[in-house]
Amino acid sequence: MTKPHGASAPRDYGPEAVERLRFVRDAQDSGLSLSELASILELRGRGEPTCQHVIELMERHLADVELRIERLRASRELYAGLIARAKRLDPADCTDPDRCQTIATRAAHGRHSS
Repeated sequence: MTKPHGASAPRDYGPEAVERLRFVRDAQDSGLSLSELASILELRGRGEPTCQHVIELMERHLADVELRIERLRASRELYAGLIARAKRLDPADCTDPDRCQTIATRAAHGRHSS
């Protein structure tokens, strides 16, 4: 039987290659980018410890997540406020064809955008 054009035989990987692939998969599952992973492998390649470096990377990721959570909470408050405001408004008062009274919060609160 002939192989289809471009097909190659399966490759056998040694235990070190298999371990490296597991490490790459685990690192990516932990949220590390390829460049962060490369920095860990570089340290390992030089025989340097990596634990502190990995901790610092994870702390940065945690800080990013916490910032996103703060922004999401602020967005949730904004949308909840707009919905509550919209429910209090009388649709009969919406007479300006160029503005929506639900989202025109700056004008409604006497603030001006900068």
